[in-house]
Amino acid sequence: MSENIEIIVDELITLLKGNFEGLKALLKDQKAGIVVSGGLDSSIIAHLSQCYLEEPIYLSLAGESSLDKPFLDLLSNHLNKKIEIIDPKIFSQKDIDNIKRILEKENIETNLTQMSLALGFYLVATKAKELGLKYLLTGQGSDEIFGGYARYKNYASDLNKCLESDFETVGRIDYKRDSAILHHFDIELINPYEQEPFLKYALDIPSNLKLYTKENTIIEKYILRLVAQKLDLPEEIVWRPKKAFQYSSRMQKLLAAYLGIRT
Repeated sequence: MSENIEIIVDELITLLKGNFEGLKALLKDQKAGIVVSGGLDSSIIAHLSQCYLEEPIYLSLAGESSLDKPFLDLLSNHLNKKIEIIDPKIFSQKDIDNIKRILEKENIETNLTQMSLALGFYLVATKAKELGLKYLLTGQGSDEIFGGYARYKNYASDLNKCLESDFETVGRIDYKRDSAILHHFDIELINPYEQEPFLKYALDIPSNLKLYTKENTIIEKYILRLVAQKLDLPEEIVWRPKKAFQYSSRMQKLLAAYLGIRT
């Protein structure tokens, strides 16, 4: 693969647009929901959804103390669309019981992290169901493809092999969990980053363009940030540091407090 950054950025955009052309044909006149956080991954998906899909509806889990709120405002202005904000505090014991059953049925651990991720998605899916949506798009998979987690900085010399392994393990668990939650509501999950041929091309990108060192600082998902920049997303979103969904939304903190777990 060429290491010419401009060529790689253009190819990634072309492949992603190709995925959205396919989604446009698949969804036809059906409206889709886009799960957003104001982070890099979901903002790219939101931008392309605006370009290709018929009146997409944007949904986000963000309470008063959410770290995502300023970035969601930026994204809303960029899209010139309202984002449906879901309060993470609205869950009940019944919701927790439902989620635990869903995870156990799929042989997924019911630890605090998995439960908080599932609960956040469950609340978004509840709203999507109310809105009559049959499909939800997310930015999932990007971290395992482009090197989004802090731990990847320890594998710089063998990063792509580590990413492929994580995609087949961690990434598959994430998809299994999220898909199971949505199926509970008769909603289909779509992760554009995980669709071929984009996935195959992205996994083969040289690792030094995923974890890019600039002025002694490692920038994670560097090549994807350049994609966002070329799509003219707000610079604050383009260069926003990674913050996991369960933390930025405060979902894990809220669930831990409810369950009486110290964190």
